[in-house]
Amino acid sequence: MSTKDANPDRGEIKTAASRIPTSPALNDERRQALENYLQDFLEEFTEQIDTMESCVMALEHNPGNGEELKNCFRQVHTLKGSANALGFLALGFLCHITESALVIYRDKNAPLPSRLVELLYDFNDALRRIKARISSSLTDSDVDIRRLVDNMEAATQASEVKTSPPKETEISKTEDPKPKSITAIKDMAPLASVLSVSEKIGAIRVEVTRLDSLMNSLVELALLRNRSQQLVHNMLMGEKTENLMEGFGSLASNLDSATRRLQSSVMRARMLPVGNVFNKFGRVVRDLSVALGKEADLVIHGAETELDKNLIETISDPLLHIIRNCMDHGIEDPDKRAQLGKPRRGSIHLNAFQEGNSIVVEISDDGKGIDPEALVDKAIKNGALRPEDAQMMSETQKLSLVFQAGLSTASAVTDVSGRGVGMDVVKTNLEKLNGDIDIKSQPGSGTRIILKIPLTLAIIPTLLCRVGRGVFGVPLFSVEETIRVTPSELETREYQPQLMFRNERLPVVILKNILKFEHNGDGAQEQMDVVVVKSGLRRIGLAVDKTLGQEEVLIKSLDSFRGIFDPPYLSGATILGDGSIAFILDISKLAATVQFGDTRKGEIPAAKAQAEPEELALIFGDDDKERYAVAARWIGGVTLVNPSDVQLQDGRNTIASDYGVLPVTRIPATIQSPSIPLNDMQYLVVFRKEGRRAGLMVNEVRGLRNLKVSKFQTPTMGKDQEEPLMVDDRPTKILDPDLILESALSSDQADKP
Repeated sequence: MSTKDANPDRGEIKTAASRIPTSPALNDERRQALENYLQDFLEEFTEQIDTMESCVMALEHNPGNGEELKNCFRQVHTLKGSANALGFLALGFLCHITESALVIYRDKNAPLPSRLVELLYDFNDALRRIKARISSSLTDSDVDIRRLVDNMEAATQASEVKTSPPKETEISKTEDPKPKSITAIKDMAPLASVLSVSEKIGAIRVEVTRLDSLMNSLVELALLRNRSQQLVHNMLMGEKTENLMEGFGSLASNLDSATRRLQSSVMRARMLPVGNVFNKFGRVVRDLSVALGKEADLVIHGAETELDKNLIETISDPLLHIIRNCMDHGIEDPDKRAQLGKPRRGSIHLNAFQEGNSIVVEISDDGKGIDPEALVDKAIKNGALRPEDAQMMSETQKLSLVFQAGLSTASAVTDVSGRGVGMDVVKTNLEKLNGDIDIKSQPGSGTRIILKIPLTLAIIPTLLCRVGRGVFGVPLFSVEETIRVTPSELETREYQPQLMFRNERLPVVILKNILKFEHNGDGAQEQMDVVVVKSGLRRIGLAVDKTLGQEEVLIKSLDSFRGIFDPPYLSGATILGDGSIAFILDISKLAATVQFGDTRKGEIPAAKAQAEPEELALIFGDDDKERYAVAARWIGGVTLVNPSDVQLQDGRNTIASDYGVLPVTRIPATIQSPSIPLNDMQYLVVFRKEGRRAGLMVNEVRGLRNLKVSKFQTPTMGKDQEEPLMVDDRPTKILDPDLILESALSSDQADKP
């Protein structure tokens, strides 16, 4: 029977499509039943899809592989049972039709025909669509599988014909396996469906041994807590100081070991094999080979290497861009490869291994490589590079042009690549992960791209540095070495400070200038430390006042401060052991100031006639007419509170906040300014100085600004300034933190602020 004669619209039960059952209606009872089992079902569903995809790819290379065929059949059969048990009848029927086609070849121990292999790829794509639909709406009924079901049944009927040669059954192809033109690939949708790993991972499986390790660490911490309580009791009872010092020293050492073990256990519990990403790309390479008329294999090494789940979710897109470029620009056509003496089938290698606190991912191909001169010519043509600058570039610098947006050496634009977008996205995504990317290529032999990614984004080792009055962290991942120099060893060329380093000119960024911190003293610095860091293919120096040593820190994002505090060169913040805040430097953005010429901010500080130093200040106010500023070093935090939560305790106005219970005041109560209506929610600005803490409630916080240090030396608290300070074109008064603390801590407040 030919499937093209079937017409389900007439109600004739002649085709498989007309027999697709409808799943039960989604009422409250069914919804509750599904929610109890759905998570386990979807996790198993995902594993079955991945396993089947691996089996189908193996069968495509070796259609007579009986073990892979049996494994594929088992996955389909198991999925059919699970789907029917949960009432996903359309999914169950699709699996039933598919296993009917597979069982014939399994029982006959016969090789799968190429047409059935193609249908199995379509089957897997349909499973991904059904899984996404079930996950979002708890139903499988509105996914169109009619053509696939008819084609699968037709393939089954064709396999049952015993005459030789069999009459070919008409099957409406879902995809032309070999298009004649590679410049118009009309449907690359299967590639997107394959990369479902880029979706958020809601649950992961954790080995029991790792949970046991977590439990052991918690028990150890509980014992240390009891020990600390005993030591505090002994101290209150007057035990000898030397005994207490010995006890607390031992406690600190044991606590350090216990927290490190707990940290390691938690990190290991979040780890997933990179194979979760790598295995997806076998299908990508296969589909691109068909679409582009090329032949290539994906070879995977180190799939068992583990990476934090958040990074697993993030690296999928960069790897996809690279593999697409390998296939489109790297791997040659089979005939061309044969002419060059290469195997007709190209190869792309994905390799992962751990190196210290990082994971290294290498992607290499044996294609035609990248011509650095072609990149230079294209960059000059696009106006992104001056010819005189190109003459001074090394081969590595020329190759780095591939990361510029809009730059492509492709002779034609296809649906795969060639528009000059992709590698710049890869670089940007890697920089967001505090990662690094390097590229090596030999024209005619192939290209190797090396990605270096931190094991985790939560806790990273950093090199702490002092710059002015601030402390900053440089991710140790980027640090190559540190050197001590004098300002006289630096020379400026076209506003760019440089240092001779290992017989090369090293661009140097003066952090004190680019971060706008005040200089120490009246004259030039006698010495400074230069931290040599690498960002992508660039190496730069960061000039700091002093390096303070290494420390593992917990990184907190600055996203919640967007609009209030938008620092261009900072990627996060952390709290140090003494309670102070250190900001983490964004190395890639600092390197960009050198690369794109924004180097005037990084000039060497002059020995004479220095500009007046500046200090960071918080700007806030109660209305649009007048604003106030206070040095940021006295600010312990900012949070939102409800004014109605203010309580009077012991004559003081207090409020419970994220920073504990604090005495509070308002600007009118402090400097006798006119009373201003309260907003429904107010900002609580927490002040801290010399062990004292208090809050100032204001209607708005405008953000952080750099102000001249001299402005803070004579604050006019409660007085009129002769020359009002203008910030953002608004008159601004400098507030004295001591008066704010005194106002909040006084015990004669009769009313709520």
